[in-house]
Amino acid sequence: MVKRLTYEDEQRILDELDYLNEQQELKRENLVWCSKTIKKLLLEMHFMRNDNVSKENT
Repeated sequence: MVKRLTYEDEQRILDELDYLNEQQELKRENLVWCSKTIKKLLLEMHFMRNDNVSKENT
């Protein structure tokens, strides 16, 4: 089962992105992390859209 992002998850993502922005070069492990994070964020957007559709239909 997929879990929703919490505030702590969001803060961790922002902190990691800040860290990556400070690095001189991007390593493969950083790119993998970015890819996984983008997928999580897209999934969260999907959840949010479904929540809005559900509210409109009630």
